[in-house]
Amino acid sequence: MEHGLVFASTVGTHLDSHNVRRAFRAVIAKTDLDPDKCTP
Repeated sequence: MEHGLVFASTVGTHLDSHNVRRAFRAVIAKTDLDPDKCTP
């Protein structure tokens, strides 16, 4: 579904804070960064 958003969820809807935090944690988990020192 297209809504004309620059950043959208995987289904095309707006990003809410929960979606951003979940995606950010998934990316950080794949790195050697300390998740306690990283904030989205």
